[in-house]
Amino acid sequence: KADPKAQSTAIIERAYEDAKLLAADHLAGLPTSRRYSPLPERRWRVAVALALLAGVYDPGRGFTSREPDHLAGALAMGRQRALDNPPRLLTRLPASRTPKRFYPRW
Repeated sequence: KADPKAQSTAIIERAYEDAKLLAADHLAGLPTSRRYSPLPERRWRVAVALALLAGVYDPGRGFTSREPDHLAGALAMGRQRALDNPPRLLTRLPASRTPKRFYPRW
């Protein structure tokens, strides 16, 4: 079986790249809602959860900053928070859309 730590790291890294894509769309003036996003639903939700963890996304309004440096720094900080404690990212997801557990039950 795959290592759960490696699996969680891969999910977080992919979410970080997807969140950067959504932030770039936001800075370009494009809508970042689920309806207009080029990402599949689950990847969009995990990317938004990472942006929520970073503190730059509001569920009702979308991204809260128009500064590229602020968005990049905050997303990098959110990525590091998620890597330090992967379950923190899962608390930002709706229960119906939560991916499988990062760590096995003991």
